[in-house]
Amino acid sequence: MPREASAGRRLCIAGETVSPVWTLGDAAALFHPAEIRFPDYQIVFVVAPETASFRASPAFTPGVNDGAPCPGGTIRHAVTFGTDSYTNRFINLVHEVGHLFGLPDLYPSGGGAYNSEAGCWPIMSDIFHSVSFLGWHRHKNGWLPASRATYINAGTPAWYGTLSPLSGSCGLSMVVLPVDDVHHPSKVFVIELAQPVLGTNGQYWGEGVLVYTVDATIDTLESPVAIIPRQVSDSPDYGYLYEAPYGVGDVAHARGPAPVALAVTVLQKFGSCYNIKIEYRRA
Repeated sequence: MPREASAGRRLCIAGETVSPVWTLGDAAALFHPAEIRFPDYQIVFVVAPETASFRASPAFTPGVNDGAPCPGGTIRHAVTFGTDSYTNRFINLVHEVGHLFGLPDLYPSGGGAYNSEAGCWPIMSDIFHSVSFLGWHRHKNGWLPASRATYINAGTPAWYGTLSPLSGSCGLSMVVLPVDDVHHPSKVFVIELAQPVLGTNGQYWGEGVLVYTVDATIDTLESPVAIIPRQVSDSPDYGYLYEAPYGVGDVAHARGPAPVALAVTVLQKFGSCYNIKIEYRRA
């Protein structure tokens, strides 16, 4: 979905007659064209009743010529909220709208956040614990100013920098390094600060440096984002890979095709920021 569409109009249909076998067009047909012109809206939300017989809340992101027919035109982007929307956190809505902005599912097909290579950290992986988008997804949709990210494309024995929280309004918050082609990479390393996840106990957890890869050749539901964890662990409160971030004194190691290698040393924490050292080998 074009970035500027985020400023467009939205419409919510809350009805008690939406059937699980109906299409978006059927739901729209409940309204006379004189009441609502659906083509005037860039996103449509269809909210099923709490007694509906379908649980999931899928996003509708069709191809260029595959919109849902409706009176007066077509519906291009929509989310149909099933019964899970009455029991899940509000992140359920955020996750599905994320799809409308082109973001993929980060958990594997047939699985969930409990075996996702992205773990509990991104909204597109874990709607039950995550409270934020990864820096890469903020960058992808233009939500992270260019001045708050840097791209290192040459090998270096020692690059020093200070990472600031993504939730802040200034400072360097994301470092990106290519794994393959320098000028047109299909896979990159990403370094940013972990944004705390929310436990089922109502407590927040997580701080430190998060390191992960993004692979554009891997499709949605096949783990295109993979956390490189300090420790692989699970928690009934905080989720899978909840101990992934690196703290002061820790070193994160990652490798690409030989001779590409990355080492990230966490040197110091002051306030909410972290000083890091990057060693990056390409040749």
